[in-house]
Amino acid sequence: MKMRPQGALSRILLAFGLLLAACSAWQFAEPTPTVLVAVTTVPTAPIPPSPCKSAGYCPLPSCSRTECLFVSANDPWYPTGIATLQGYFAKINKTGFGNDTQLCDGFVIVGGSQALIRAYLSLIEQGNGVNGKNDLNQPIIGFDASGVSAMDKQRILSSTRQQTIEMLVFSPGPRAMGAPTCYSTVEIIKVT
Repeated sequence: MKMRPQGALSRILLAFGLLLAACSAWQFAEPTPTVLVAVTTVPTAPIPPSPCKSAGYCPLPSCSRTECLFVSANDPWYPTGIATLQGYFAKINKTGFGNDTQLCDGFVIVGGSQALIRAYLSLIEQGNGVNGKNDLNQPIIGFDASGVSAMDKQRILSSTRQQTIEMLVFSPGPRAMGAPTCYSTVEIIKVT
């Protein structure tokens, strides 16, 4: 009998399980010859090179329940996986393609995964308009809270600079050209 995960949370949990399995296999595998891949990094987002798996993804140095990130040999400066971000809710005016201006939900990141923060800031510096930053050089990412519980959504909307929250998120990596104006950079797994 074939099992099919239902809904976004199931897909995220399945992806997380696979990432944890890959991390565990990587950390406890029998010694094998290590192949180091030369990685070109963007100066504002250095990510150290790691041994890559046959799937083409290189795990970053640590993998835990709150952060398990990978980079691909094709995109070594932007991590994919789960991570914790600390911050607060903000409404932001964004202008998309064709001067489409909208008021979007934003999340100002004040702490959490340094690898994701460096990657977001690097994308912004390169001219990527999906995310922004404030005067304190803190990234502001777009997000979609429609997939979270009513209680988690209320926690997000009630957060402030003085009362921040933590979100466990899945970061699928940057989208190619043509993202919607209010594009969500992450999928929210849990809010605390």
